[in-house]
Amino acid sequence: MQLAYHRENVKKFQKRMRVAKHQIAKRELHLSAYHFLSYNLEEALMAQENIHLSK
Repeated sequence: MQLAYHRENVKKFQKRMRVAKHQIAKRELHLSAYHFLSYNLEEALMAQENIHLSK
């Protein structure tokens, strides 16, 4: 009886770990996309000295 209870708890824990790992991977993917967009924005807003506007 106690062994069956332990095995059930282990299965539940393993399932929670799989879900947590999946969520972490998804969040890391979204964060890397966010950082990429942020980097591109910084680059786009950086002053470019080699561009001269005629008046």
